[in-house]
Amino acid sequence: MAGPAQVKFPGDDKNRRVRMRGIKKASGSIQKRLQHNLERMLDEPDHVMPERAKDGIWPRRDPLVRTLKEMRVVIEKRNDKRWLTKRMSKRRGDLVAKALAGAMFAANEGEPETVAIFNHPVYGETSYVRRGIGRPAHQASLANQHDPRFRLLVWEEQAKAGLWFFTIDDGVYCSGKRASPPDGWVQDGLEGTDLGLNKNDDVWWSSGLDEDIVRTSKKNKSGWVRMVLADRTIVGISSTVLRTSDEDLIPSLALRMLPPKLSAMSTAEWVWSPTGWPEDKAIPQAAADQAAEVMTAWLNMEIEDSEVAKRAKAAAIGAWDSGVIIGQRWFGVEDDWTEAIEGGTLECIAVKIALDAIEGGFHIRKDGVRLKLSDNVMRIEEVSANALLASIWDDDGGHIISKMFDLDIDKATDLAESQRRRGQGFNAFLKKLDDELGTQRKLAKLPWRGVDLPRVLAFAHQLITSAHSDGLGTTMSSVRKRNNDSEAALGWAWLVAHGRHSSEAWRFEQGARDKGSDWASSLKLLWQASQLLIDALDESEENIATLRTGFIDAMATLRTITGTIEELPKL
Repeated sequence: MAGPAQVKFPGDDKNRRVRMRGIKKASGSIQKRLQHNLERMLDEPDHVMPERAKDGIWPRRDPLVRTLKEMRVVIEKRNDKRWLTKRMSKRRGDLVAKALAGAMFAANEGEPETVAIFNHPVYGETSYVRRGIGRPAHQASLANQHDPRFRLLVWEEQAKAGLWFFTIDDGVYCSGKRASPPDGWVQDGLEGTDLGLNKNDDVWWSSGLDEDIVRTSKKNKSGWVRMVLADRTIVGISSTVLRTSDEDLIPSLALRMLPPKLSAMSTAEWVWSPTGWPEDKAIPQAAADQAAEVMTAWLNMEIEDSEVAKRAKAAAIGAWDSGVIIGQRWFGVEDDWTEAIEGGTLECIAVKIALDAIEGGFHIRKDGVRLKLSDNVMRIEEVSANALLASIWDDDGGHIISKMFDLDIDKATDLAESQRRRGQGFNAFLKKLDDELGTQRKLAKLPWRGVDLPRVLAFAHQLITSAHSDGLGTTMSSVRKRNNDSEAALGWAWLVAHGRHSSEAWRFEQGARDKGSDWASSLKLLWQASQLLIDALDESEENIATLRTGFIDAMATLRTITGTIEELPKL
């Protein structure tokens, strides 16, 4: 009788491949390295045991004592594979001893064909032989005792209990409850960096600094970090080196200790003051405190080297409590701080008008948000006048125009709204407005503006006004083909007074040319009087009154020479 039909499931092939997450085939170099480390553990098991500080402070229930005791048991049984199998799979017992049993078992197996991958966000990635149920971090640490960083990870539980560990030579040192590295630990760490540090006795410094600056904490414009490490070694790192170095300084030092908290035994100070701050004056305490917080975060590896200078400057500036701060420049309240604003002259004047109107301390952020401050300090993050005006224009545009050009607030507000809708660059807008309003202010000096004059004199006044507002060239076409004989004569006089008549004679009747030639000298005097009045450098009332009188007298002379009967209107 035939047996039951055979059922074959997918993947039942004898040669099927099973892919396990986190496992890979070991290369030849990895096999040799791991085997060398594991064999050394069999031959020299004491090298994985930490050295205890003789003068260390230890807890009453020292977690390290129990761990070392259980590790000794594993070491004594290191060649008993059967015993090691049970110990590395045992649920209870010391975690480090469990991982050590797995490492000893792997050492007895020979070169590994496959390895596990351990990946840590701080310490990085490495390969190890996984045996038993010990923690991956512990097993990876024991299998990589050649690496000064990884060899510390096996002691993470004891570090959490309050003990401090340091990597030394090819071993580990435990200082007890106090973070106190062994002799030479600081120097070894500094020599292992790629910062190219210079050294003299207990002072180390990077390029951009010198020994005297570091010893005396002298400030410079770019700023630098002054560290005092556990053994009183002083280190100075310039902001340029911090920003451009390939390897961050703090991890290179801190990852050689566990917990990797350099702030527990070292201090760091940001040595800097903003441009303009008196060199012999200490920075405000609040600013120093804020910069110190950034330094502590840096020591705790919360900030990368490249960010230190920017973050420390911003923190210090943000806590300054006096004066005027534009970007990262400081000014006294009486100083001309507009030089720190990047933009045209009119833009800077507009910014100053707006900011001078704000009462008390304030802070204008990059995004234009204005914050009121309790301290009497004016703090502005944006140094571009155009960007700054854009951020405050909606609220202050009308006030700015009113003050700059002495306009009624309603008219100024309309102009500001028009600018807001167009979105024109502020420099171009203010220049155009200044030209237009400036010309109007100048023309306002002329007598008889908006007053009816006798016809020929009114034409003379019109020519002078147009020449000053639109340019002399625009008036040349307006004097041609005048229907009125007196106006035609005055037009010819205008051309003669400015030396533009030689090619225009055919446009004028002989009578107009004869009469105009007689009037030309008086009209020229009137034009010159208007120039003196319009372009007066001395704007005092007395001087303007004198120049206005000169223009009035010149107009009276022109009235006489043209035979105008009507009297000039009284002013």
